[in-house]
Amino acid sequence: MATIITDIYFGKAVYEQITMSKEYYLLLDKINKATEILQQNLLVKDRQSLIDLIDLCSALSTENCICHFEEGFKIGLNIALCR
Repeated sequence: MATIITDIYFGKAVYEQITMSKEYYLLLDKINKATEILQQNLLVKDRQSLIDLIDLCSALSTENCICHFEEGFKIGLNIALCR
């Protein structure tokens, strides 16, 4: 049990098994379409700025998910240990 908890906490879990919602795929499709439109309409010199912005937004979203996961994990562990 301790090994599983340690693996999950340190991100070694198999996340490929997580099923994303339909809403996730709808939003992903909208983001991809908006990105394509922006790239087509931007000047070549400005396209790298768009790519940089997308990368930064992705990094921010990842950090947000990690923070929420860590806090949720701690809360869940406290609930499990205090029962």
